[in-house]
Amino acid sequence: MSLERLVEEFGQSYGNYLYEASRGLDESQLVTHWEPKSISRETTFQRDIDNWQLIEKNLVELIRDVVTSMKEEGYKG
Repeated sequence: MSLERLVEEFGQSYGNYLYEASRGLDESQLVTHWEPKSISRETTFQRDIDNWQLIEKNLVELIRDVVTSMKEEGYKG
């Protein structure tokens, strides 16, 4: 799409962004390292679970995994 059409459809700021992004134009500085804002783990069950013991067991495992990762990385929570 033309820049004019993108601006017409999405507004000046977002239209310009879409135009440049779709052409690989980006003047921002390349960042190769950053500090994470959060550490998390998740699991998806194949079906809805109403067994609280199973939910608790999975939650404890996820928490242990997060705590282990935080310790390894030197973070405190």
